[in-house]
Amino acid sequence: MKKLKEIREEAGITQERLAEHTGLSRTLISAYELETVESPKFKSVEALANYFHGYRDDIHKQFKRIPRDVFFQLVDSKLSFDEVRAILNKAGV
Repeated sequence: MKKLKEIREEAGITQERLAEHTGLSRTLISAYELETVESPKFKSVEALANYFHGYRDDIHKQFKRIPRDVFFQLVDSKLSFDEVRAILNKAGV
């Protein structure tokens, strides 16, 4: 699993540029890269995941957030506990 800083550096963009494209502050992006934020907001994680769409799963796993499509799959279904656990394990949560 690649982490946010590694993904950003491989893309060749600065924290400032990422902040401009995602609507997040450079300070917040730095905190995410240093992993000093215990519980990132879902909207922030989604903004990063949408920007780095090729690394969507890695970003969601790093921040232990359920991807939106997985969330709706769980909400809209009548799955058993074991089925829910399997989906969450697959999502890395």
